Order: sequence, then structure tokens, then C-alpha cells
Amino acid sequence: MSSPDKEKSDNALKGFFAFCEKIDEHNEKIRLVESITRRLFKLDISELNYILDAVKALIKDKK
Repeated sequence: MSSPDKEKSDNALKGFFAFCEKIDEHNEKIRLVESITRRLFKLDISELNYILDAVKALIKDKK
């Protein structure tokens, strides 16, 4: 593979992997929201408190 083609291919792969990471982060957020929604409907305060603590820790880790 010539140098410009290899560079183009490498850039495409980097873009694809970055996109996959964003999808993974998005899916993680959706799972958290779904979990919180289920807990809210059950009204189990101790479990809801645990989830809120996990979300707080996730937000701190992202900063």
C-alpha cells in the first residue's frame, strides 16, 4: 500500500474507533437511564441512592 493510501486507511480506522467509543459511552448512559427509570417505578430508595452515587462517580471520573 502506498504511503498516502496507508495514511488515509489509518485515519479512517482512527475515526471508526473513535465513533465506536462514542457509541459505547452513549450505550452506557442509556443503560444508566433505563436502570434509574426501573428503580423509580419500583420506588426502592436504597437502590435509587446507590444508582445516584454511581452516576455522581461517573460524572466525576469524566471530568
